[in-house]
Amino acid sequence: TDVLLDGVPFVIYPEATHRPKHPLLKLSKGIFHIALSVYDKTQEQKLVYIMPIGIEYGDYFHFRTTCRVAYGKPIDISSVINDNSDVCEAELHAIIQEKVKLGISKLITYVEDDENYDAKWAKINARRRGKPSIWWATLLVLLFPVWLVCCVLAAPQLVAAKILLGKIKDPAFSNTMRFACK
Repeated sequence: TDVLLDGVPFVIYPEATHRPKHPLLKLSKGIFHIALSVYDKTQEQKLVYIMPIGIEYGDYFHFRTTCRVAYGKPIDISSVINDNSDVCEAELHAIIQEKVKLGISKLITYVEDDENYDAKWAKINARRRGKPSIWWATLLVLLFPVWLVCCVLAAPQLVAAKILLGKIKDPAFSNTMRFACK
């Protein structure tokens, strides 16, 4: 709270966890407690905003895939509090939580986590990939000798990374380990 009162922007991941699927997980209460605390401590003199940001990876487990960051419209928490002054704090948390969830879900590929998740995700992923063009095939054939030389030179590093990756229990951290090895 003191960081925000000093005017320093603050970043928090409200899902508070990670997993290799695309639904939006339940948002933790910390972000809402912080926003309400700042609003209360400034005696309603300072406007408080929550900025929804969507971070989306092309593939969680393959190194050097795409990463898309999308910024949403800031949510004016001060207005939400003033507009709902007659509700209890728990209801106010629920209102703010719904606004933040809606803001983030508009910025990411949001797939509801249900029994049809895998089929829905496969359909979305197929649309994203599209069809390869003849130019890519030509480029791959022409650059094959260069690729082969690079593979031979990088083999010791790749073997060391593979050994280290075999010791990691959580696959979400494998990209961090690959980055560290390089």
